[in-house]
Amino acid sequence: MCSPNFPAHSPPILFRNLGNTAVCAVRRGGRAGHAARHCSRGCAFGDFDNDGDLDILVMNQNEPPSLLRNDAPAGNHWLKVRLEGTKSNRSAIGAAY
Repeated sequence: MCSPNFPAHSPPILFRNLGNTAVCAVRRGGRAGHAARHCSRGCAFGDFDNDGDLDILVMNQNEPPSLLRNDAPAGNHWLKVRLEGTKSNRSAIGAAY
């Protein structure tokens, strides 16, 4: 647990999935998201900026979350679907494809 008396802030460590059951550490490129030290405890993945790629929202303890945006060139290999129920399940919760 991070507290003002015992800080445990550290830089993020990101890994890339190589697709063959192996991962490698992503090098820090001097960007703000890689250099900032936080006491982080969890993250969520999603397309926060609606550009078709995954971004990472990192939850930091006792401070605002950090949004790590994926600004890699678009590959145009994505599909956006809006599911909406017609009767009682208006949010389409539990919908399967």
